[in-house]
Order: sequence, then structure tokens, then C-alpha cells
Amino acid sequence: ADGNQNFADFGTVVAVLDYGTAAELAIGSPHHDIPLASDSGAAYVVPHECPGGGFVTGSTLRLVQGVGGVSGWADDDDVFGSSLAAGDFDGDGGVDLAVGVPGNHWGATPEGAIQVFYGQAGGLGVDGDELWYQDSVGVPGTAEDGDQFGAALAAGDFDGDGFDDLAVGVPGEDVGASADAGGVNILHGSAAGIGGDGSQYFDQDTPGVVGSVEPLDHFGQALAAGDFSGN
Repeated sequence: ADGNQNFADFGTVVAVLDYGTAAELAIGSPHHDIPLASDSGAAYVVPHECPGGGFVTGSTLRLVQGVGGVSGWADDDDVFGSSLAAGDFDGDGGVDLAVGVPGNHWGATPEGAIQVFYGQAGGLGVDGDELWYQDSVGVPGTAEDGDQFGAALAAGDFDGDGFDDLAVGVPGEDVGASADAGGVNILHGSAAGIGGDGSQYFDQDTPGVVGSVEPLDHFGQALAAGDFSGN
């Protein structure tokens, strides 16, 4: 859609949006440049014809902050598209996509954010997309310089209510005097989509979590979801 760029890191992360009879492939390009914004980042969603078809590259959806109806504003070093996670966050049977923007600026410093796009009848769309960060209503924590909120993402129905939830890695989170100890926020899904109600936060000093907080632990740098207890 944009032509080749040096060091755009196209394909660093990918996610599959599986609709059963159709699918889409989301591709992150976190160091993609746009005019006046270096390393602002992009993501591309390419439809696939099922069964027996191929990718329909001519129908690729390009996601860039502040462009084509996408919320937000692209800044230098936002690295939009550094992480991706697909899930049905609003329980409507469509597949939604969360995009990590760990360098997102809310002021003079990069604190990080995630952007959620919702699946529609014809596939993923930009209508009603949402930005979430640690200063959003109901989300535990405070947005701080270098938090890298959104550096890693994982989707799963953690509370068993039928709506997929979203785990958000915050590997640059400072915990007390321990710089970059790291943490993880959990944002829960509902009929209205991802929201701050009932959000949770974990680090290695959270009761029940094994280990202890130390500087530069970067807890939350990588995430994975699964039914490890078989319940």
C-alpha cells in the first residue's frame, strides 16, 4: 500500500483474524514513516478468501493514527503496530484487533497506549476505534515517561464471561524505587467492548505473584494467553 521503506520492520508482528468462513491477516510495521513523523508506525489488515482463495491485497486496510478515520495523531517514535492481538472483545461474533503503541505521546513524553479496532460485517473497520492508556478512566496506574504501555498484548477470556479480555504489557513501569520493574494491566471486554471497569494490574509485588520487584526486570515484556489450568 505504501511501497518499501528502509527499516520499517514490516512483519515484525502478525495476528490472524479468523471469521470461520473468512480471515484477515494483520501485519505490524512499527517503524513505518509518514510525512513529518518518523517511526510513527502502521499496521495493515489483508483479507483472505476462504476456502481455497488467496490474499486480496487490493482490499488492504491501512491503519495509521490520524489518517483515514483512525483516532489519534502520529508522532515521531510512536511505533504504532509494535504488538497485535486479535479477539472478540464485544462478544458480537466478529474479530477485533488491539494494536500496541508503546511510544505514544500524551504530552511531552512517551508513555504508551493501545488502540482497539472492532470487527464489522465486512471485516475489520475503523469506526468506533478506541485509545486506552494508564490514565484512562478505570485503568490502574499512572501514565509515565517510558512505561511502554502496550509493548506486548495477549487476548483471552480470563474471567469466563464470554467476552475476550486484553492483557497489556507495561515493561517500563516503575514500581516504587525500582525503575523499569514492569507490570501488566488487564482490560476486560463487555458488550460495549474493551473498557476500564474491573481492570486489574499485576507486578511481581502483587500478592500471590511469585518473585519480587527489582529494577530492570521488565515484567510484561512478553505475554501469552491459554487455559493452563484446564478449567
